[in-house]
Amino acid sequence: FAGRQAPDGPYYWVLWALGLYKPVTWEYSRCSIADNVLSKRRLQQLVEKRLVEGWDDPRLLTLAGLRRRGYTPSIINRFCEQIGVSTAQVSTTHMHVLESIAREEFDVSAFRAFAVLEPLKVSIVNYQDIPKLVNITDSSTDGSVLGYVSTRNHPKNESLGVRKVALGATIFIEKKDFSMTGSGDYYGLVPDGAVGLLGTGFSIVCEEVVKDKDGHPSEIKVRAVSRKEKKPKGNIHWIADCAHKRAKVRTYGSLLLPKPDNEVLEIATEDGGELATGEDWLSSVNPTSLHEIDGALLEPSIEDGKVYQFMRSGYFTKDPCSSASDPVYHQIVPLKSSYSD
Repeated sequence: FAGRQAPDGPYYWVLWALGLYKPVTWEYSRCSIADNVLSKRRLQQLVEKRLVEGWDDPRLLTLAGLRRRGYTPSIINRFCEQIGVSTAQVSTTHMHVLESIAREEFDVSAFRAFAVLEPLKVSIVNYQDIPKLVNITDSSTDGSVLGYVSTRNHPKNESLGVRKVALGATIFIEKKDFSMTGSGDYYGLVPDGAVGLLGTGFSIVCEEVVKDKDGHPSEIKVRAVSRKEKKPKGNIHWIADCAHKRAKVRTYGSLLLPKPDNEVLEIATEDGGELATGEDWLSSVNPTSLHEIDGALLEPSIEDGKVYQFMRSGYFTKDPCSSASDPVYHQIVPLKSSYSD
C-alpha cells in the first residue's frame, strides 16, 4: 500500500494520454479515529437519515462539527502534528489523543465557573450565621442575597482576576454529591456528615433529608459551621438560588458503539467486515452518544463565546446556534478521558 503509484496505473495513463509530465507520487494511509466516522459517504448517510443534526453536529469530526463543539484551530493543528502521517495500510488514532491536547490548552486558558448540572436543593437553616464564618460583601436589602464571596477565575493564573459569587440561604448542589449511605471513598455530603463549599471557607453539615413521594431526596437541610468545628471530608461546587441562569447542557459519548479490542480497527477504519457491508454499519451508531440535561444551573457571569471549566465536570462553551432565551452549552471534553485505550 505504502509506496509509489504504479507507473502503468490510471493516474499516469491520463498524463501519458495528455502528453504531460509524470511526477513521482507517493500514497499515505488515511486518518482513522476509533469509534468515529471520517468517510464523507458515511457522514452523508448519517446526515440524510437524520441520525445527527447536520454536517456541523458536535459529535462529528468535520471541521464544522469540531468548531461548533468548541475545538480551536490550535488544538486541531497540534493533533495533526502529533499523529503525523503513516505509510501503514491501517493507521488508527484514538479520541483520547485529541481530548488530551484540548485539556492541556484549556487548563491554561479557560476561566473557572460553577455549574450544577443536576440540581438538588439545599437549605441552610442558620444562614444568619454565615457572615460570622466568612467574609462576604454587598448583601441585598431584601435579604435574597446574603452577600458575595470572591473567588479566583483561575487557580494558577492570577492575571485572570477574581469574580464575585452570590451566596443565599438556599443553594443547589449536584445530586451525585449527596448520598444516604456513602462509603469510604465517597467525598460528598451524607447524613450527619460535612462537606466544604468551594470558594466559601466554611462547611455545611447535613441535619435533615426531605424526600419526595418516591422516596428520593428532594431537599437537604444543613447547618453552616466553621471548618475548625467540622472538618470536611471533601469540597463540592454549588449555585445560589438567588443568582443563577438556566441552560441546557449536552455531553457526548463516542459516535459508534465501542467494540472489543480485537474489533476496534474494523470499526475505526471503516474498511472490510461489518462496517463495510451495505448499511449494516449504521447498527453500530451509538444511540446514547448525545446526553442532554435540561435545567442545569449556571453562574450568571458566564459569557458567550468563551470556554469555561465547569468545576469538577469538564470544559464547556455555549452553542453558537442556540439563543439567549434557550441557551445550550456543549461539553468539549470532560476533565478525565471518557474513552478507553
